[in-house]
Order: sequence, then structure tokens, then C-alpha cells
Amino acid sequence: MVRPQLSGFALVFVWACQVDPVYLGPVDIQQSHHVVTDAGFSANDGAPAVDAAMTDAALSDAQAGDASLDGGTHAVCVLPTDAGAPTVLPMIVDQYFVPSGYAGDAAQGALTAQPQCTLMRQPGAQGNCYTFSYTPAPSAVPGGASWAGLFFQYPVSNWGGQPGRWIEPGAKRVTFLAAGAQGGEIVTFRAGGVRDPAGTLGCKDDFTREMTVRLTTDFQRYEIDLQGASYTRVISAFSWKISRVLFSGQTPQPISFSLDDIRWE
Repeated sequence: MVRPQLSGFALVFVWACQVDPVYLGPVDIQQSHHVVTDAGFSANDGAPAVDAAMTDAALSDAQAGDASLDGGTHAVCVLPTDAGAPTVLPMIVDQYFVPSGYAGDAAQGALTAQPQCTLMRQPGAQGNCYTFSYTPAPSAVPGGASWAGLFFQYPVSNWGGQPGRWIEPGAKRVTFLAAGAQGGEIVTFRAGGVRDPAGTLGCKDDFTREMTVRLTTDFQRYEIDLQGASYTRVISAFSWKISRVLFSGQTPQPISFSLDDIRWE
């Protein structure tokens, strides 16, 4: 499998889509054993590798337990016996969660990512500033759509085989800054949502909250409402997805955007 690579600080745009991709409403992100599948499309059945340059967050959790089978076909999420204290709020997401969950076209090498931005960061921004460039892969289905997504996971590349990170209750929102390279890019942002419907991976997120926005060329602050969300251990504190990119016969061009200052509050 060809994996997207981070090298140095330059993004190379090898292809450059429609300025305003067509988005046909939200499409639920579904989980298989290790990857995400979109309706009508299949994904590679293997755990996406993680880019070494993106794993500088504090990931070690010697107390994390693994999911185990309950004697039947379903697994049980085994929590650590000595969990310590929960992560306190506010929480800078990428201090603990790693952008390791490549999905859709991203798992096939169609995504380049850099932990830096060309835009000037806003005062007080924390964590890494990221630039993502997704080159849609033409669908194998005539008239079909392409999509890509990336999950910030704890621990790295965790799709439900281990418990997520323990976060203190009471978070009211996920806030972040986002900007498109050309403006008009349509992106769905999500908190939670990792689960395995087959039940062979015992751990999951107990909630899903998401929003779809049309980006501008300047950083704008967005907010995912978490009020009333029930959670304890979180596998994916944040993710993004570009869905339903359609083609009209032209060569697809990259859809690029920047992301900064992702936090739970």
C-alpha cells in the first residue's frame, strides 16, 4: 500500500477539482475492523499505518488495557485497573490524540499532510497547525463519489482494540480553526464516532457529534456542540471528512485546507 508521507516542510501539489466540490449531504462514517467505509464504497481491510512525523504527542499509556472476547463473537472493552486521573479540561487535542486514522482515499495514499501552516496563526493558538491536501481518486463506480477522512486517535491507530483516553466529564464544545486554500471547500468535522458494528473490537466511542461547513480562505473558528454528550474514554476526539466529491470528466485537483488550535473545552 502506498502511504502518504510527511517530508520536510513543503507540500507538493502533484494534481491541483472543482473549486467547489459537490457535497450531497452528510454521509455516516461506518466502522469495519480497522478502516472506515462510505456508503457504496469499500476500503482496504487493514490498519492504516501511521506517519512517524505525526506521532510526537504523548502517546504512551502503559495502563491501557486491550479488548478481549467474552467467550462468544463479541469483544469486551477491558479498562485498566489503575487508570490514574482523567485528562483535565480544557484539553489541546493533539497533545494526546494523533492524526493516525487514515480512511477512504486517504488510506490509499491520496492525502498529504504537514504539521505546519502557511497562514499566520491566530494569537493564543496551541498545538500543531496542519495543512492537508486531498487528491480525490476517481471512483470505480461510474458517476460515483470519492471521499477521504482522518481521525485523531488515542492510542495511535486505535479503531477500538483498546480503550480511549479518559477525559473528565463536562466538556461543552470542541473548538478549532479551519481555512480553505481556495475557499468553498466543504468539510465535515466530527468528535467521537469510532465503533465496530461487527462487535469484534470491544471498545468504542459512546457519542458522535458533527458539523459540515464551507470554508473561507481565512481562519474561522468553528464549534462542535458537546453539551449532553456522554463519554468517559474517548478514542477519537476529533476527525474530518470530505465526502461526495463528484467529477465531470476533468482531472481531479487537490482539495486543500488548514486546521489549527483544536481543543475540548
